[in-house]
Amino acid sequence: MNIDFLKAASAEQPDSDALVWQDQAYSYAWLWNEVDTCVEALDEQGIEAGSIVSLEADFSPRSVAMLLA
Repeated sequence: MNIDFLKAASAEQPDSDALVWQDQAYSYAWLWNEVDTCVEALDEQGIEAGSIVSLEADFSPRSVAMLLA
């Protein structure tokens, strides 16, 4: 799935809240940085774009980033 449209939509306001979890706000800048970190981790494990995977995670901002990655 291509998420470029999400990045483009949030590019004008990177400091705006993307997520709120346990009364803490996470900005779009934080989210996209975390997505990049997750992509790097997936690359290190040899998981390529288009691979079929499952995500076992709690409901947290990091799990959202991994899902987008």
